[in-house]
Amino acid sequence: MKIFCERFVVGVVIFLYKLLNFFLEICRFLLFGFKIPKNIKKILIFRTGNIGDTICAIPSMVAIRNNYPDASITLLSSPGKQGMVGAKELLHGAGYLDNLIVYYKEDISNLKKIFDLIKKLRREKFDLFIELPQNLVKSGTLVRNMLIAEIIGCKCAFGFQIDTIKIFKRLQSKYIFFNNEVERLLDILRKHGIVTPIISFPLPISKEDKEIVNWFLSKTKNDKIIAINPGAKRQTNLWAQERFAEVGKWVVKNFNAKLIITGGNNDKEIAGKLEEMVKDNVVNVAGKLSLLQTIELLKNCRLLISNDTGAIHMAVAAGIPAVGIYSAWQLKGKWYPYGKKNIVTRKEPECHTCFMERCRHLTCLKMITVDDVCKASCKLL
Repeated sequence: MKIFCERFVVGVVIFLYKLLNFFLEICRFLLFGFKIPKNIKKILIFRTGNIGDTICAIPSMVAIRNNYPDASITLLSSPGKQGMVGAKELLHGAGYLDNLIVYYKEDISNLKKIFDLIKKLRREKFDLFIELPQNLVKSGTLVRNMLIAEIIGCKCAFGFQIDTIKIFKRLQSKYIFFNNEVERLLDILRKHGIVTPIISFPLPISKEDKEIVNWFLSKTKNDKIIAINPGAKRQTNLWAQERFAEVGKWVVKNFNAKLIITGGNNDKEIAGKLEEMVKDNVVNVAGKLSLLQTIELLKNCRLLISNDTGAIHMAVAAGIPAVGIYSAWQLKGKWYPYGKKNIVTRKEPECHTCFMERCRHLTCLKMITVDDVCKASCKLL
């Protein structure tokens, strides 16, 4: 009886997803109609977020380019506050984009700045607005974005879809395995006739980037390189440093490998401590390489072991397997790395799927043992 009731509740939640998205489609129809004009000359893609958000959207951007080869395509993106990284650091010079407009939270801090940005976009005279929505976006935000697309003069717009409802969240994780972010965005495009036969992650890595990476690689003197990324943006995604150190020592000992610690400027401290704990056969490049250089470095690695953070998607873009150490803060399946050659370790205590940005207990992460990660690494190596 309990299982029947749970499945009934999940069925109601699925109906709510469909109902909300039907409402959004009605709003879109009232503003733009359902037909997409044939003569599309200028497209504006709207995708916000940081490293993982941007990388997961690359196959969708490539699909849009392939379906509109003659159109001028602009990406409008924001990583959040000044100093945060995202599309600007990853996609500047990418061949599938003609223009890149990046704004920060400070750039829309008052009505005048918002109107200035809208006027700038309106001058471009875009024909088509394509939203690649964030996983946790709210319906009100999507309706607002529709209105902005109308205000800046777009003839058509689509992509406004809700994919996370935070009710009965633990039952959702129990009975529904959600698509990862790459597949979710491609599904949205597919509903509007944009398909892609091949999923790829092309990035504008320069000759200079490759030369810098080759210099770092020349210091390893080992063709077996395994990367570890111990940092994460969310506190709820940080596995214990001591356990990362044990995994690092195990990798070096059992595979006679060189360990490379990756990360950004914010990860320098945690990476430095990990380097001290591992000691032997380890190179710390956290904060020393750009995002694109780090991806080029990962191409030369056999494996990445990482928390649930942008680095796991960088490994996907680099074409190497990854072991993901995932907390249970999010619905199951969302933000898993794309592809079949990755393994995600995730445990689900009673408090799973909490959507908490900070947690005092981190029970779900503490349940993931060093042995769990070593076994997953063994399978991939």
